[in-house]
Amino acid sequence: MSVIDKAHDLGDALANSTELLALRKAESELASDQASHRMWVEHEKARRSWEMARRLGQEISPQELERLAKLEEELAGNPQVQAYVEAQNRFANLVQSVSFILRRSIGEEGLGGCSSCGITCHRRNEIER
Repeated sequence: MSVIDKAHDLGDALANSTELLALRKAESELASDQASHRMWVEHEKARRSWEMARRLGQEISPQELERLAKLEEELAGNPQVQAYVEAQNRFANLVQSVSFILRRSIGEEGLGGCSSCGITCHRRNEIER
């Protein structure tokens, strides 16, 4: 079996995982509740705006921080949103675990890990001596 075939199998396994199925169900339930969905969209829009401003070195106004905190507080009390966030986290953890296994299996070379400097740790140790 080729690497590409195994990648397809991995993709199929992820697509049929309980984590992704639960995420899709939670997403559908969130979308079907207009008030919860609107709240989620508003929060994500505010969060992205805040993150962009932060990356650009812009100061966030106290009013914007208060607005974001209020939205997060509202979201924390919303069962549909919480189910969606929990499902997102479980699926993200699964994908992260798969990524970790792949990186470990191939020694992280070429993936921005320890060897991202272009010198493998083995060679780096020789050079440093």
